[in-house]
Amino acid sequence: MTQQFKYPTTRFKNLILFFIASCSILSSGFVLSSVKNWNALSLLIASCCTGVYLIYRLNDCIDQSADLKLNIKHFFSYPFHKLITVFLFIVLIPISVFWLNGFTFLILSIASLSGVIYSLSFHSKEKIYRIKNIFFIKNLFIGFAWGALVLIGAGNFTDAYVLNLFWFVTIQVVIGSLIRDVPDQEKDFETGVKSLPVVIGKSATFFAMHGLNLLSFATGYMLSNSIDLIWFFGVIVVWRFLNLIFLSLNPHSIFWGQKFNLMTCVLILFLIVIFKHYEFI
Repeated sequence: MTQQFKYPTTRFKNLILFFIASCSILSSGFVLSSVKNWNALSLLIASCCTGVYLIYRLNDCIDQSADLKLNIKHFFSYPFHKLITVFLFIVLIPISVFWLNGFTFLILSIASLSGVIYSLSFHSKEKIYRIKNIFFIKNLFIGFAWGALVLIGAGNFTDAYVLNLFWFVTIQVVIGSLIRDVPDQEKDFETGVKSLPVVIGKSATFFAMHGLNLLSFATGYMLSNSIDLIWFFGVIVVWRFLNLIFLSLNPHSIFWGQKFNLMTCVLILFLIVIFKHYEFI
């Protein structure tokens, strides 16, 4: 019965904005780092783009009615997926072992593994287990995985600015993942994904996102000892507030739900560069 399973036509996401957003967060951590290793940054950007590509492509290939073995087989039925996977294991990982410090390599490995685990589905008798189907856990997974890019770019977790940015970005990315859940409410309901809009409805979800936005500012305020950094957090929070307001008026807008949302990461990098240049941080 399993061998007769037919996969529907796979529709892959356009990942250009995801590449730009993830590399922006990674580079923000690098800008804050006291040690500038440009070769390491180039390697990290290549690793980041490769990881984003493989994880999101794997996620697109997963069919919850198929078992793990068939899903993996389906993923590798695309020749380019095989090529990029070989590039990862034969080129990027060996070079990373020698070029990156132990902390960076460890966090990069944990974030990558988390992304794979997040995507996969596991069958046990009649039940299907998938992290992205668990209420709010998938949003936390995404938040910490993307927030970890700050630590990876910086290469440490002892700098106060790095830690502040890590927690701030983590909360903001959680909001960003919730934003992408809004237009998928009907689809998630049909496939059994326990997203926030499915469980509590769209109105309550927007209320929760505004609360998380304020929480990100409060977290930055409590952790920061710099008034200039408070201005940085404030600009991003206002940006996100506008994002939520306009998305609530048009929940299916690609601009407000995807482009403006992901460009938050670019704005973070832009402000970090400006603040660092003028020695505000």
